[in-house]
Amino acid sequence: MATSDTTIETIFHLLETAGLKPPANWSEPGRMESAILVFQMVFRDMTDEDAMAAAVSFLSADKRFWPTPGELKAHAPQVSLSQVDDSDEKWGVLLQSVGRFGYMDPPGKEGGWQLDEDPATNAAMMAGLSACGGWSVLCRSDVSSNTANRASFRAAYRANKERKKLTTSREEVAKLLEFSPRLMLKDS
Repeated sequence: MATSDTTIETIFHLLETAGLKPPANWSEPGRMESAILVFQMVFRDMTDEDAMAAAVSFLSADKRFWPTPGELKAHAPQVSLSQVDDSDEKWGVLLQSVGRFGYMDPPGKEGGWQLDEDPATNAAMMAGLSACGGWSVLCRSDVSSNTANRASFRAAYRANKERKKLTTSREEVAKLLEFSPRLMLKDS
C-alpha cells in the first residue's frame, strides 16, 4: 500500500508546476533521493491515489510554500478516516461472530476463519478477544458482563493498533538511518 517513488516524484512535479519552489538544498547531490525517501516513509500507509489527492487538496488550499511531508499528509482524505475509532464497530463484529460460529468454532485456527480480512485488524481484534477472557469465555458470558467485556475489548484493540503504528514508525526510522548514516546522532 506504500506510496511509490514515482508518485512522490509526480507530486513534486505537480507542486513545482503550480509555482512552488522546492528547498534550495535539494539541488545538492543525493538530496532529492533523500527527500523522496522521507516522503515515502511519512506516506507509508497511504495509497498512490490518496497521496495524489493530498497534493491536489494542498494546492487547492492556496498554499505558497513547499509543504513538509506532514503538512501534505494532513490534506489526505485517508488520514482523517484513519483517525476514526472503529473499536465499537469491531466489538459488534465480534459479537456477531459469536452468534454465527458459536463456542465450538473459535477464530484464528490454522486454515479456519478470521475475525477480519486485514491481518493488522485481525491481530488487534484477537488481542481484544483475549482481553475478554478468550473465545470460550465470551461465548459463555451472559449479557450482564457485556459492558465489562466491551471495555476490555476496546482497550486492548486500541492498544494493539497504537503499538502497531509505533512499531512501524520505528522500523521506518531505522530504515532512514540505514539509508543516510549522516543523519545518525552521535553521543556527546
